[in-house]
Amino acid sequence: MQRFPVRPSLLLLPFLLVLVLCTVCAEGRSGAAQWGTFTRCVGRRAGRLLFSPGGSCAATRMYGQFRAMNRANCKKCDKYFHCMANSLAMSCRGRHKRRVAEVISLCREVSQPGNPKDRRGDEAANRFGRNGGNCGARYLRSYGCAYNPRTGRCKW
Repeated sequence: MQRFPVRPSLLLLPFLLVLVLCTVCAEGRSGAAQWGTFTRCVGRRAGRLLFSPGGSCAATRMYGQFRAMNRANCKKCDKYFHCMANSLAMSCRGRHKRRVAEVISLCREVSQPGNPKDRRGDEAANRFGRNGGNCGARYLRSYGCAYNPRTGRCKW
């Protein structure tokens, strides 16, 4: 059995994930997502891949976009943030980045009840970002999203 080289910083990842979830739940801006379902899903489907360099980088970058989305609180911008989270995850080095990005995206959709049409749109945005698409060109103005990536605010 092949073992991943363990960096001390990677050993902190499970604690960071718990801290992240506590922060998200405390913010109260996480929508109708069921965070217990999300964490079980990610743990079951990604497991040890989260501890690989590529996996931990992908998870961290996706979380960064989740935080940016919550801070901006812009209407009609969720597709842009889905796309960017996956795009940034793919810019990580390491072989497990794609799988971790796929798992996190899938588990986010599974844990969030809602409109099937919206879910399909989110999944398409996730794939577009993972495949290197231009998220800004596709999902900002054409979707009526007023988020400005340069300022991090919801105004052009």
